[in-house]
Amino acid sequence: MVSLNQELEVLHQVQAQEVENFERRFDNAVKTVEENRNIIKRQDKLIVDLQQKNEVCQIRITQTEEDIHKKNRETSTLEMKMKEIADKRK
Repeated sequence: MVSLNQELEVLHQVQAQEVENFERRFDNAVKTVEENRNIIKRQDKLIVDLQQKNEVCQIRITQTEEDIHKKNRETSTLEMKMKEIADKRK
């Protein structure tokens, strides 16, 4: 009977240690999940910021291209007028 009680006591201690180990690992897992969530939130914010910057850059590129086309048209118009003037002189 005494050896059974000792064995039960040992088993209870082992069980208590395993419960403690499990709780510690579970707490660590919960902390890791929370850290990962925070990292994901920061990355999502960075992605949104980059997308907004990209949109602004695309708008600027489009405006610059329009300005270039406008200047090219103006240059073409001036060149045609210069040719007309040159032709009239001849």
